[in-house]
Amino acid sequence: HDLFERTKAVMLIIDRETSTIVDANAAACSYYGYTPEELRGMPIGAINMLETPDLHREMDRAASNNGLVFQFHHRKKSGEVRDVEVFSAPVTIGGRELLHSIIQDVTERTRAEEALRSSEERLRIFIQQAPVSIAMFDAKMNYLAASRRWMADYNLGDRDIDGRSHYEIFPEISEGIRAIHRRGLAGEVISSAEDRFVRSDGTVQWLAWEVRPWYTTGDAIGGIIIYSEDITRQKLVEEKLRKKTRDLELYFSASIDLFCIANKEGKFLRLNPEWEKVLGYPLSELTS
Repeated sequence: HDLFERTKAVMLIIDRETSTIVDANAAACSYYGYTPEELRGMPIGAINMLETPDLHREMDRAASNNGLVFQFHHRKKSGEVRDVEVFSAPVTIGGRELLHSIIQDVTERTRAEEALRSSEERLRIFIQQAPVSIAMFDAKMNYLAASRRWMADYNLGDRDIDGRSHYEIFPEISEGIRAIHRRGLAGEVISSAEDRFVRSDGTVQWLAWEVRPWYTTGDAIGGIIIYSEDITRQKLVEEKLRKKTRDLELYFSASIDLFCIANKEGKFLRLNPEWEKVLGYPLSELTS
């Protein structure tokens, strides 16, 4: 009993039959704000905010399992409610079957966990609704979230990809790209203005992309975020423009007709070779 009184851990002895507190150590009195006399004989329901039938069931579980850990909300004398982790185990004192409970305040931990969950949820919503192609992965390259644009750009439809491996979804990803992902997971930020990507069905997709790590609250790398832009249409337009330019250049140079490019003052800027044949002057003199 001397150890019970002197320990800094918050401890209660509870009568399971009557659901009342039999004894409380000094740490418990200090924590809850009651005197020893006030706590002794107090219904445990005055502290534990769980409904009475549920509380009885949990005490029975602790007794039959030789001890269990619970998460409860406990109310202090001041009315303040705290999150606690309670280890309760059966104990026999003076022939009475009681419960010995050790209480640890975990309020700050649960608040931090809730804040992290809330932050992660906001980030998921932000990513899902972002008007750009973006996906968030954990350290094993499993999907945590992906924007609607990402799903559309990669023809994923309405598939549920949360928790699935990026490499399972896209087995055609080359070892070179996987190495880039590993570099991102090591802390690098890598990007490319254009990259040719051959899909498993043989189609070619051109992408501009960036890979960057994201960090946990402990400043450890939790995974990577990939931003990408499908520039396939732009590349096709550029290629068509280049082809037309080449065709025009070929026609301009080989045509037997007279073609010229002049500025608004009427000065020749460029002439096709046929002018030289007709006028008998070198093209360099005609455009000087």
